[in-house]
Amino acid sequence: MQELSNTRRLVIKRKAQRATMSIQMAAKYIGCDVNAVRILIDLGYIKTLKIGAVKVPNFELERFMREATEEGIDYNAIITKYRKEHERKEQEA
Repeated sequence: MQELSNTRRLVIKRKAQRATMSIQMAAKYIGCDVNAVRILIDLGYIKTLKIGAVKVPNFELERFMREATEEGIDYNAIITKYRKEHERKEQEA
C-alpha cells in the first residue's frame, strides 16, 4: 500500500467583481453626494441599467470620468443650475 504524502492544498477564493454598482456606491466612487449622481443621471450624463433597482455600469463611470477630465466640464455648475431650477419650479407649484 502506498502512503499519501503530507502535502497541503492552498485554495484561493476570489470574489467575483461586480459589473455594476448602486447609485450610492457610484457616488462614493466618484466622490460626490448621491443627489448629484441622480441629477447627472436625470440629465443624461451618466447612463444606467434598470435591473430591479437602478444600477450604474462600471464602464459607464469610467467613461464619464474620462470625458469630464478630457473635456474639462464643470459638472458642479451644471448640478447647481439644475438644483436652482428645480427649487424654483417647486416654489411656483
